[in-house]
Parts: sequence; structure tokens; C-alpha cells
Amino acid sequence: MRWGRTGGAWAWAAASLLVGTATLANEPDPEAWGRTCSVRGGVVAFTEGGAVWRVNGETRTAVKLPTGDRLERAWCTDFGDDIVALYEVEEGEGGTGYLIRISPRGLVWSVNVLGFSFAEPLMAGDSVFVASPSTATRIDLGSGRIRWQRARLRQGYDLASKPRLEGSRLILSATRSADDSPAPPVELDARRGVPIRRPGE
Repeated sequence: MRWGRTGGAWAWAAASLLVGTATLANEPDPEAWGRTCSVRGGVVAFTEGGAVWRVNGETRTAVKLPTGDRLERAWCTDFGDDIVALYEVEEGEGGTGYLIRISPRGLVWSVNVLGFSFAEPLMAGDSVFVASPSTATRIDLGSGRIRWQRARLRQGYDLASKPRLEGSRLILSATRSADDSPAPPVELDARRGVPIRRPGE
């Protein structure tokens, strides 16, 4: 599982909701997009209007997705017979993220995730944990429901890397925004998203 980064400017494809063995209208070659990510079950390629899941060069599923002004990058991983993906969209001066689950039959769910410039998500049990420089979110993999979401976790600091679990604690590495120097990690109760205070904080 990995992030797929964007390439240069290019013409967007017109898209409609299509599933099964269908393809997106005027679909460009995904190898030229720079917006693809590889998984055990093939390749997922993103356009302005949707995503195409291909296995051995053949389209398994094509789905319509909200994307905003500009698609930045995407991350994917296998989840049983399905795929879970996180993609970022630049919108005006900022951006946002969407977490989706795709099955061979089509889109299972899609949820807007607060934040931008996400670290690699953490898949753990029935949940996925997603962190950006200032936010953290826990999402149920079965339903797509946001279990909790926390913003502005520590002023003046950025959450820098993939979350990790230590027992019931979610650990988020941090750096100081001013100079990117290492800082004490942010710790949350993984079940409720409540900050765990360190002595002296």
C-alpha cells in the first residue's frame, strides 16, 4: 500500500456513475495520470470525476466521487475483497480529504475527512485512523461512520507521521511548526479520541 503522487497539468475526463465492467467516459491511460495507487487487487486510478479499479488491465469497478478543484494524491490498501482509499483534494487556498471503500460491485461508502496533507492511515481491527498536521479521525470500516474527529490538537505543532497504537492509546508523532524540530507526541484514547495529558501539560 502506498501514496500515488500527482503529475503535471492534464485534461480531466468526463465521468458518470458506472459499475461492474464499465469504464469512465473518455478515460485516459491510468499509467499517464500520476494519480494511481497499487494494491494486491490491482490498481486504483483517480480522475476528476471518479476512480477506476483495474485488475490485470481490465476494469473491475468505476465509481463517481467528489473531487473539488484539484486532485492531489491518493493512498490505497486491500480490505478483504474490497479496497479502502484516502485521497486529497485541493480546494481554493486549502484542501480536504475523502476516505472511501470500494467493492467489486461499486462504492460502499464515502466520507469527508477533516484536514489536508495526511500521513499514511492506520488500519486497526474494524477502524481506520487518519491524521493530518492538525487533526485526527477514527472511522468505522464497516459503515464509514466517523466515530470521533479531533481538530487543533496542539497549537504550534504538526502531527508528522503515521499514527500508531500502544494498547488503548493512539500515538501521533509531532514536530514544532516553527522549525520542524521533534516534539513530544500527542496521545489520544483510541476508543473516544480524548487527549491523554502528560505530566506538566
